[in-house]
Amino acid sequence: MSSGCRPGDHTTERAALLRRLAAEGVDVAVIGGGINGAGIARAAALRGYSVLLVEKEDYGWGTTWRSTKLIHGGLRYLEHGEVGLVFESLRDRARLLAEYPGMVRPLRFLLPVFERDRHGPAAIGVGLTAYDALSFRLRGPRLPWHRRLSVRDALFQEPSLRSTGLRSAFTYFDCQAAYPERLCFQTIAEAEAAGACALNHALAERLLVRDARVRGLSVHDKLAHESIDVPARLVINAAGPWVDEVLRRVDHLPRHIGGTKGVHIVVDFHGRGPRHALYAEARADHRPFFVIPWRGRHLVGTTDTRFAGDPDSVRAEPDDIAYLVREVQWLLPVCGFGEDDVLYAYAGVRPLPHTGDGAEGAITRRHHIVDHARSGFDGLFSIVGGKLSTFRSLAAQVEQRIETRLGRPAGTPTRLPHAQHDARQDAAAGVSRAIVRYLGTLYGPRRGLVLRFVREAPERLQPLCPHGPDVEGQVQFAARYEQARTLSDALLRRTGAGWNPCLALDCVGRAAQLMAQELGWDAARTDAAVADYVADLRRTFSSRAFAPLDAGAPATGRAL
Repeated sequence: MSSGCRPGDHTTERAALLRRLAAEGVDVAVIGGGINGAGIARAAALRGYSVLLVEKEDYGWGTTWRSTKLIHGGLRYLEHGEVGLVFESLRDRARLLAEYPGMVRPLRFLLPVFERDRHGPAAIGVGLTAYDALSFRLRGPRLPWHRRLSVRDALFQEPSLRSTGLRSAFTYFDCQAAYPERLCFQTIAEAEAAGACALNHALAERLLVRDARVRGLSVHDKLAHESIDVPARLVINAAGPWVDEVLRRVDHLPRHIGGTKGVHIVVDFHGRGPRHALYAEARADHRPFFVIPWRGRHLVGTTDTRFAGDPDSVRAEPDDIAYLVREVQWLLPVCGFGEDDVLYAYAGVRPLPHTGDGAEGAITRRHHIVDHARSGFDGLFSIVGGKLSTFRSLAAQVEQRIETRLGRPAGTPTRLPHAQHDARQDAAAGVSRAIVRYLGTLYGPRRGLVLRFVREAPERLQPLCPHGPDVEGQVQFAARYEQARTLSDALLRRTGAGWNPCLALDCVGRAAQLMAQELGWDAARTDAAVADYVADLRRTFSSRAFAPLDAGAPATGRAL
């Protein structure tokens, strides 16, 4: 379940690993454990380079975790003439659908066209035809082509849809990654299997520069409270919205990131919601937004407003939530939807390139690889932009830059085994088909490892939270084998419990007990872990789940 370079369960073993890396150095150091940093570490390690990845919080903690959870071609990018980006996105979509059929799944969208929309049915039809054509010759599973629906057929298929002003509708397919943070961790696990070292809760506090060249980084292990210098032949700054913050640690380099804030709300229609995923145009500003089935409820988003603040502090503000609520009310008038149906909201920052004035939607979603040799810092590259859908293409392009700069590695390229799993065997072994399907969506190729672990002891199959499908053994597995070192790691990014309506507040006490058993926490450390989790939720989410806490109720869920 682990590679030779994976850090152990205790801070002393992490410290020993860092000391070894300090003595030996690495070919490539990657800063940032989001999907792009994970993909770069994987690509470089598979090629045979020695790799260290450091993430200041947890894998996928930033933009990856707070996304719309789609692997899509970017239909709207055609409007801005970015045909190459759409093709790249569709190619990566096909690749991910083929390699991770549980984690990435086809999703049928209904796209309504109303009288006041910027584009009529003819233009939408041309765009969808181009979208289908670009994906036609790609390898991998084929998704059905789009279809045009009459108003009557559209309302028959989607009775919740507004009928007034409806001119036509289309259906088409894209893909959903219900848990992109798990896709990120899967990529980390594959990088480790190829020999990379990855550390979460490890801050790249400064870059090591000598003779106009970046020669490594100083890593502060936030768990061991220790800093150490690790030599590296190349450093890749893949910190997403924090790219400029990393660069400020070396010099006052030009600004590269001009991020925009994306807000999502998770809503409960109480059985009256749409049957399809919907892609519609907002009345207020004509930007596209989604209403997507997710975890038995619906995910609505997203906004797109310029953000110049600290990405650590980004939050969904009341105006953001009200904007999305109004758009849903207009699009789905028969659902009786209101702000009381919003379970919680979250926000993230897109690491888009810095631009001047202009519409946020017109800012390119292409990624750029910045070589800082021109600024006097040879050996340092920064990644500007990048999407969840195209992280594999970005990683391949960065790996080519690495090879050009360092030459071919002495090691032999690694081939990862293709995991196959028979769900019928799992059901026969006493695990329900519903749990098997859920674990497949959450863990993908690692499902078999998790299933074997939870079957080893019957108590591991006990439900974790009354509001979701996770089982207690998943928390233990996360702590033992997946570098979960905080309750937020375990509940928000290794399991799906933190996405429940209660944000896992109803099970955080039991989860803390399980983590304490695995990591050797004493009572004081366990209580502090619960308090840290609640504080993390308050920083991240806007939610009515906090109301009992504000009234003085304990946050321990099941009693400790």
